[in-house]
Amino acid sequence: MLKILTLMLLVTFPATATTYKVYYLGGQSNMEGFGENVDLLANYRASLKSVPVFQGNPVADFKPNGGLGH
Repeated sequence: MLKILTLMLLVTFPATATTYKVYYLGGQSNMEGFGENVDLLANYRASLKSVPVFQGNPVADFKPNGGLGH
């Protein structure tokens, strides 16, 4: 078990570290928010190319296959 743990630690720590800022925005459906881009200030309307957004797999309540994040 110790050998496996040691191997996992060696594999997961890269030789050169990179710092990432991760913002987790999780909540109920009222946190999702809706709006129109035309309502934004001009400096907020541009697309951000280096910002990936993961929205998951939205499924209606009580339907199968929800919450899988595919």
